[in-house]
Amino acid sequence: MHGQDSHPLSLPSMLKASKASAADDSGLGDFGDEAGLDDETEMLMLQQVLKQTMEKKRVAIAKQQAQVLEECKAAAEKRLATLEAAIAKEAKDSSAAAKVTFTKTTQRLEDRVAQMEALTHKYQQEMAALWEQYSEEHAKLENTTLQVKMEVEQRKQGVKRRIAALAQENEAALAEATKKVEAVKGKTGKQSQLAKLLQSLAAGGDI
Repeated sequence: MHGQDSHPLSLPSMLKASKASAADDSGLGDFGDEAGLDDETEMLMLQQVLKQTMEKKRVAIAKQQAQVLEECKAAAEKRLATLEAAIAKEAKDSSAAAKVTFTKTTQRLEDRVAQMEALTHKYQQEMAALWEQYSEEHAKLENTTLQVKMEVEQRKQGVKRRIAALAQENEAALAEATKKVEAVKGKTGKQSQLAKLLQSLAAGGDI
């Protein structure tokens, strides 16, 4: 790791360095080394050295971690910026393509609308002409139907009149026939009476 010693001190070296540091701090110098320290003091000094060493390592690791995090952050920001630029470019390109497509599609739709309007106008004109023809033919049909009805009614009335006239003629003929029959009956009765009279006379002559 960055910030760490390439060759860590051994425990005796650390103790020696601690003694030297303690002697320098106390102002005793070499006298302190010659006097010597008891075991308890040496242990305390050793613990202090270990604590300082661990603290240095912790600080170095923290710095390294911060550096790594900073590098990661910078890399992430760079990737994000690159991605945003790519997205912006893609959006711009897509927008341009969409605009072209929209323009072309709009033009085609306007052409279709114009065609439909032209067809609708033509259809309306043709329908108006056909409706006029239909109205004329329908009026002719109504007139013809009315004429036919009138002719049929006239024929019915003519037939009724002929039937009534024929009935009158038949009644008159029947009355005339009845008169003739009655006249024939009258003659026949007279002839019968005359025959009886002749018979009666003939019978008297025989007596």
